[in-house]
Amino acid sequence: MIAIETKGKFDKKGRFSFTKPVRIKGKDVKVILLMEEEDLDEKSWVTAISKNPVFDFLKSEKETYSITDGKPFNG
Repeated sequence: MIAIETKGKFDKKGRFSFTKPVRIKGKDVKVILLMEEEDLDEKSWVTAISKNPVFDFLKSEKETYSITDGKPFNG
């Protein structure tokens, strides 16, 4: 897999455009979007992570712990 880093911007309609042209034709690509944290307000961030299925395990009762769970750590 080859990684190419470039920048772009979303317009008000949600369309993405690259800042500089990326000359790739006829290839399938995987896209990962990274945004500066200050660009995302807290409400939007909380909404995004609350809907992300990667955190579904936290909804399970198996993941609920109490003070009586486990053993004391004396290290």
